[in-house]
Amino acid sequence: MTLPNHQNVIKASWIRSKQYGIPSTQSVTEFLEPSDLKFLKEKDSHLLQEILPNLERLYPYAHSQQSMLIVSNAQGYILHSKGDPHFIEHAVKIKLMEGAGWGEHARGTNAIGTALQEQNTVYVLGNEHYCEPNRTLYCVASPVFDPQGQLVAILDVSGYHGDFHPSLPYLVDTMARQIEDLLLFRSEKSQLVIEVTYQNQTRYLLAFDQDGRFVGGNREGRTLPLTESTVRTTGKNDFLRKLFHDRSQSFSNNLDDYKFSILIDRRSRVVSFAQSHETKRETPLFCRDQTMEQALQLAKRAASSEINVLIYGESGTGKELIAKFIHEQSVRSKGPLITMNCGAVSPSLLHSELFGYEGKAFTGASAQGQIGKFEAANGGTLFLDEIADMPEDMQKAMLRVLQERMITRIGGHRQIAIDVRIIAASNRNLWEEVQKNHFRLDLYFRLLGAQIHLPPLRSRTDRLELAEKLLCQIAAELKIDLPVLSTETKQFILSHDWPGNIRELIAVLRQGAFLANRGVIEIEQLRHHMFLPQSVTSEQEQSLNLKNIENEVILDTLNKTGGNITEASRLLGIGRNTLYRRLKKMKTKSQTTW
Repeated sequence: MTLPNHQNVIKASWIRSKQYGIPSTQSVTEFLEPSDLKFLKEKDSHLLQEILPNLERLYPYAHSQQSMLIVSNAQGYILHSKGDPHFIEHAVKIKLMEGAGWGEHARGTNAIGTALQEQNTVYVLGNEHYCEPNRTLYCVASPVFDPQGQLVAILDVSGYHGDFHPSLPYLVDTMARQIEDLLLFRSEKSQLVIEVTYQNQTRYLLAFDQDGRFVGGNREGRTLPLTESTVRTTGKNDFLRKLFHDRSQSFSNNLDDYKFSILIDRRSRVVSFAQSHETKRETPLFCRDQTMEQALQLAKRAASSEINVLIYGESGTGKELIAKFIHEQSVRSKGPLITMNCGAVSPSLLHSELFGYEGKAFTGASAQGQIGKFEAANGGTLFLDEIADMPEDMQKAMLRVLQERMITRIGGHRQIAIDVRIIAASNRNLWEEVQKNHFRLDLYFRLLGAQIHLPPLRSRTDRLELAEKLLCQIAAELKIDLPVLSTETKQFILSHDWPGNIRELIAVLRQGAFLANRGVIEIEQLRHHMFLPQSVTSEQEQSLNLKNIENEVILDTLNKTGGNITEASRLLGIGRNTLYRRLKKMKTKSQTTW
C-alpha cells in the first residue's frame, strides 16, 4: 500500500473546505430521516452483507481501544456504526452516528469525506480536522470499490486523537481490499477469475464472463489493457504477453516473472486457456457438529482466496489438518506445505530454521549451508503452529518478511524473493497476547484475515459419531475386524473431559481396539483413562492404585505384541525409552522375550 502524501492531502482538503464556506467553529449537520436511512440500508443490503462480517473481526480492537467502526455509503452517509460504548457517547455529541452525513461539503476535512474526494486511504488526526468539534478525534478511512471500479462504500475507524496507531491506515486499507476481492469473487458476472502475480509482488485479479469478456478486477487488475479478445488467446503465455509486453519499462518480458492461476471457473463449457484442475479432495475432518461445520465452511472460503488465516483451537483439535485442507484446496496445492511449530524449537535455533543459513555462518553450521522453511515453502504454504510462542525478535523479523516478501539467510547478504502463503495457528488468543505486550500489534494486523475457531472435543455434539468414524480408520490401520463400543464405553466417551481432544480420543480408541476381546471395546480396556480426576466413577475405583493399572496395561500390551517394544510403545502412545524406564521401575519380567 502506498499512501498519498499526507500533508498534501490535508492541505488540499482545507482549501476545499474553505471554498465550501463551512465555518470552522462548527460543522453543518446533515441528517437522514429514519425512513430514508432504512431505504439506503435496504438499497445497499447486499453490500453490507459482505462488509459487516469482515468488519466484525475488528470489533475487539475497537472495543479495547475506545474507538468505533463505521461504514458509510458513497455519498458519505453513515449506514452502520459499532464500537466502545464510552466512545460512542462522545461520538453522538458530534453526530458521528448512523444517518449523519460526513461529506467534506458538510463536515470539512475528515477521513470519510476526504477519502471520498481522494478515492484513497486517508487519515486525519486531531487539529487536522477542519471543524473544531471534530479535533478530539483521529479518523482513518478507506474506500471500497466494486469490480468495475465504482466507489460503493467507505470503511472508517475513529477514536480519541491520542490513541491513534500508525498501523491503522494499513489495517483499514487491507480490509477494504479484502472486501473488494470478495465482491469480485461473488459477482454473478465473474464466471472466470484469474490471478496473475508479477515478480511475487503485484497481484492482478481479472474476472471474465461466460463469453470471455472482461467484467472486472481488483485495483491493479483494472489498470491493464483488457479487450474482449484477451481471454480467447490460445495459451496462458499469449495471454500474459498481450497484457504486459512492451507496456512499460517497469514490466519484464520474461514470462517466468509472472505466476498465473485460475481461482474460480464457473463456466459451463471450456474456453481458451483453461487449466485442467485435479479433483479437489473433500475435507479430511469428520463433522456432524454445528460449530465445527461453521469452521469447515470458513476454511473452504479461505481456500478459494489468498487471505491470511489464523486458526485457533486447543492442542489436539485438528489445527494442522485444517491448514492442510486449506492448502490442498487452494491454487497453491501443487506447491509444498511446510509446517513449523514455533513452540517446539528453541529461540536460538528458530531464526536459522525459518530463514536458513549460508555455509559456515556459525560454529557447527554445515559447510554447504541450509535453506530455511520460507525457501522450502516457496510457491506453496507455510503453516506456523503455536505462533504465540514466537520470541519478540523473531516477530520483528517475521513482520519484515511479510512486508517485503524477501528473506536473507544467516551469514548471507543476498536477498531472496519468496512467494509463500502464511497460515498461523495458536491455542492462545493473539489479541489477548497483544494486550499483554507478548505479541506485536503490527504483526497481529499483518496476520489478521480469516479467523477459524475449532471447538474442543468436549463441546462437540458428534463425539460418538466421530469416535466410530475414527475406529474404522484404526481398524484398517491395525488390520483387525472393526470392533464395536460397549454401552459403558459410549457413556465414557460422552462424559470424559478429553483434555487432549481428538488426539487423545485416537490414542484411547487405538489402545481399546488392540486390547478388545471378541470384537467389543469394553470399559475395562479404557480403565487407565477412567481414573483421571474428571472420570472417577465409584469409591471402589478410587481406591485402586493407578500405577498398578498402568503396569497391567503395559504388560497386556507387551504380551499381545509378542514383546515387540516398538509396537507396544506406539500403541501405548509413549516413547520406547519411556517404556524401557517404566519396565525397569516395575522390576518385572514378562514371560515373553523382547
